[in-house]
Amino acid sequence: MRLAIAIPCHTFVAPQMAQSLAAMCHDLPGVNIGIRFLGNAVSTFGRNELVRWAKQNHATHMLWIDTDMEFPASAGRSLLTAGVPFIGANYALKDGSGRSVCTAQDGSRVTPKDEGIEAVTTMGFGLTLTAMEVIDAVGDPWFKVLDECKVGPADEIRFCERATKRGFFPHIDHALSKECRHVGFTEYELVYG
Repeated sequence: MRLAIAIPCHTFVAPQMAQSLAAMCHDLPGVNIGIRFLGNAVSTFGRNELVRWAKQNHATHMLWIDTDMEFPASAGRSLLTAGVPFIGANYALKDGSGRSVCTAQDGSRVTPKDEGIEAVTTMGFGLTLTAMEVIDAVGDPWFKVLDECKVGPADEIRFCERATKRGFFPHIDHALSKECRHVGFTEYELVYG
């Protein structure tokens, strides 16, 4: 297995993310890991460039991590062993509401749960694993903004939609999600119950 850890960033890397990344890499013995931070890469161009890098390095999987995420050391192992080719963590919006960044299959925001894996319609790529078969099915350009939405996570939404049309539904790991935080002026957490 060859894991390409793709980290789109501007200039800010949260200390919590750096510590989480180090602990996670230590928790993946035997996995061939490549890591690339790509500056000014939150744009669609940057994400596509990270895919090209992963393909050039013959990765079998890409693990997308945003620089404002905190996650447990077991995150990589949890996602790689879930048996789902397109899976990530659910996490809170950075608006203090505790609401999910993911959209459920009924069009509502995902309701956080204690455990289980759930198919969703869209999700953020803050901590998301994509097998290269998903990347290949979506096709180049892998990330493209929606015509009516030029900012925000539009490229991630479009990727989810294109993957779904090709039979690869995005999933979230609820148990892992409980241990993830979206880092800003504070650490934003999902609201349960």
